Amino acid sequence: MNNKGEWGVATNIANFSFVVATEKESLTVYRVHPQEDGTMIHEKATQEWLDEYLRERMKPLEVK
Repeated sequence: MNNKGEWGVATNIANFSFVVATEKESLTVYRVHPQEDGTMIHEKATQEWLDEYLRERMKPLEVK
């Protein structure tokens, strides 16, 4: 984030998620989709995606 409150994210991880909260934008979860040309598409996470994300991470640990 720069001194103007503008943000950006770049990654090589497919489906990378991050959170943004600014004076102008309430807390929002985004997903990043790297493109073949090196650009990034940022999209707001859907409630369905958030629910699945939490469900996966709240599963009991599996002992192997």
